[in-house]
Order: sequence, then structure tokens, then C-alpha cells
Amino acid sequence: MICFISHDQGGSEYLYEYSKKNKYKKKIFCLEGPALKFFKNKNKKLKYVKFNQLHKYRIDTIVTGTSYLNSFHLKGIKFAKKRKIKSLSIIDDWNEYKKRFTDKKKILLPDKIIVYNNAAYRLAKSAFPKQKILQLDDLYLKNILKDLKNEKKKIKSRKIFSYKKILYLSDPV
Repeated sequence: MICFISHDQGGSEYLYEYSKKNKYKKKIFCLEGPALKFFKNKNKKLKYVKFNQLHKYRIDTIVTGTSYLNSFHLKGIKFAKKRKIKSLSIIDDWNEYKKRFTDKKKILLPDKIIVYNNAAYRLAKSAFPKQKILQLDDLYLKNILKDLKNEKKKIKSRKIFSYKKILYLSDPV
């Protein structure tokens, strides 16, 4: 069984895409805050559990989002380490890599870190040179581009206007 843990929405968008492509048949979701709202908007039928109930499940992998303002994902990493469960964390942003994994002034890393582009990979390798880091296809961005292509087709069919370039901002700037 695989468990997905997240608090922030940004990480949840990547976590959601990762969970859809994951081959595990049994999945549970331990979410709070904006992540819970985001996932419930996407799929109300997923199995949601509270963190204090995780010990009741036979989990063999935990995948977390990350945050530098919230430490909920660190609880998931601690839980995994304590029970010798494989852990992965998805970094969805280019900021504060070390701060995301700092718990009481100590670095707490998962077994592997997942990133989605070359720049993020270089930043993660620089912050954690000995850490296993996976660079995967950016499924979230691919879905955005697919949606934009569909929208462009609709706009062209209505002969309203056409656009050549799109500015994509992944952070509230």
C-alpha cells in the first residue's frame, strides 16, 4: 500500500498527478489544509485517512509533498523512518530546499527526492549532494499544456482571437 501525504496545494498538484500514474492498487491519502480541499475537488472517492490512523495500515511506501512553511510532510518522513518504510518527497518549487527538510534545526531527508526539471535537479543536488534524486516527467505541466491546446482549439473555432505565447507562473508572484 502506498500513502500520499501533503498539506500545501502546490505540492498536491504534483502529488495528485504522481498518484494517478502510480501502479499501486491500494492507495491512501493523508492530507490536511489546502491539499485536502484540492484532492477532494479532484476526486471525492479517494480513501482519506487522518495521520493518527496511519499505524492501522500496512504501508510500504510514503510519498510526500513538501513545504517550507508547514512541517506536515516531515511527520510523514519521520513515520516512514521509524517503521522502515520507503519514503519519497516531491519538490514542486525552487525555493528553500534545505528549509523544507529541516526539523528542529536538523535535516530530515526521505529515501529519495523527486523533481520535475533540470534546474530543480541541479538545485537539489547542490543542496543535498549525497541524496538520491529522481527527475521525472512533469505530468502536471503536461496536463496544463494539454488543457491550453484544447482551449486554443475552442477559441479558434469561435474566431475570437489567437495567442502565440503563454506566460506560466508557478508561484503567486
